[in-house]
Amino acid sequence: TNIIVTSMLLLGGAATVNALTGMDLSVASFLIPWGVILYTAAGGLKATFLASYIHTAIIFVVLVVCVYTVYVKTSSTDGIYDGLET
Repeated sequence: TNIIVTSMLLLGGAATVNALTGMDLSVASFLIPWGVILYTAAGGLKATFLASYIHTAIIFVVLVVCVYTVYVKTSSTDGIYDGLET
């Protein structure tokens, strides 16, 4: 099961790189693990945990900005409720 999940993640990442840059799928599938290996080897496990915390903080900031934009700037909560009710 782990091999299937790993290959799915790798192929999904390669497909994303292909869609964004036009890079060949085989090249992207080869380079993505090397990037992860070099990143982890350069900073060790500490860098991996630090990156995880930073990415989580970024996700929370983006989530708060989106909620603020939808509920405060775009329309009021009454407008959102009326839209969901219909």
